[in-house]
Amino acid sequence: MSRNALATLGAALLVLLALPAIGAAKNPHSALNGVYRVQYTENELVALGTSAKYAKQNYGVDTLWLANGRYRVRQSRYPAACVGSYTVNGNRVTFDLNVPHCNGIVVAAWALRSGSLRFRVIRATDPGDVQLWGSKPWKKIG
Repeated sequence: MSRNALATLGAALLVLLALPAIGAAKNPHSALNGVYRVQYTENELVALGTSAKYAKQNYGVDTLWLANGRYRVRQSRYPAACVGSYTVNGNRVTFDLNVPHCNGIVVAAWALRSGSLRFRVIRATDPGDVQLWGSKPWKKIG
């Protein structure tokens, strides 16, 4: 094989090897990749409009890990985390919470600015999730 043919073949291989990285850059889920945290007291959740029962079960520190369409959310007062998938379509995100330790869905418009992820909840199976997910910004911690 000639030097030119080898050089052309080498260049073609480099392009092929780069394709997964190019595709990953276009992955809409990757825009949200990171670790985020939000905290509520029981009284805050009630004042925001959740039921007393919801507030009692859901106050504390929530940590949300997002990575390429997969999430993990853990509430500090419980040892188990919810692990599942999410989809991104433009500025809209849908979390499928129908997994062990959680239930329902949350659909929200999202905005990420200056290390804060904001959700404007459009639809949630549990009405309390509207306040929990959307009343405060989630601070990016990783």
